[in-house]
This record gives sequence, C-alpha cells and structure tokens, in this order.
Amino acid sequence: MLAATNNNTAIGTQALYSNTAAGNTAVGTYVLYANTTGTSNTGVGGYDGSSQPALRYNTTGKCNVAFGAGALQNNCTGCNNIGIGFAACGLASGCSNTITLGNNQITTIRAQVTSITSLSDCRDKSDICSI
Repeated sequence: MLAATNNNTAIGTQALYSNTAAGNTAVGTYVLYANTTGTSNTGVGGYDGSSQPALRYNTTGKCNVAFGAGALQNNCTGCNNIGIGFAACGLASGCSNTITLGNNQITTIRAQVTSITSLSDCRDKSDICSI
C-alpha cells in the first residue's frame, strides 16, 4: 500500500509500502519497504528470495542511491549514500556521505585511471585571497 504522496514512483510488490514522503523511486519487490519520511531516495534491486532488496530498511534517510539487490539494505537513517552492486551495504544504519562499490567478495576494482582525485576549485573553497 503506497500512501498518497506526490512525486513517487514504485514498481514492484510492496515497493515504498510504508512511505508517506515525496520524491522517492523504488524499482523491485520490497524496495524502500520501510521508508516513512525519507525523501529523494532511489532504490533499484528487489528481493530475490535469498537477499534483501535495495534500501529495504530505510526509514528517514534521504538522498540515498542504491543499485543492486541488497544495496544499502542496512541503511535506516543515513543520508547521501551511494551503494552500487549486489549487497553493497558496507555501512551502519545511520552512516551518511559514503560510497560503497560491491560487497565483501569484490577483490578488484578496475578503471582506466589509477587514482581518485578530489574536487578542488573555487566552488569548493572559502576565504580565497588574491596574492
């Protein structure tokens, strides 16, 4: 049962079942099932009989993105998290501002580049002075 709220998309049995908030997208059986007031969450990856669905236990967390069965399944109240891959949930229920790629069985991350560069420009800084 999806509560009458605006700007939600739910595809799958009991996706967004407990939801009372706006701006969520759930694709898959039980995705965002426990979500109540969390907003702007996106979960894709439903219950397959052996793993939990994406963002299954999220209740008030907002701005989370989970792709893959079990992705961010433990998140309850955390905000601004990204989980990509099967069971990519390596965070506690209230962690925020994290990115998880894959589960504990992933042994290699492959990319053309060999390092991650942090953002650094005037939009990310304060108290900039000319010399």
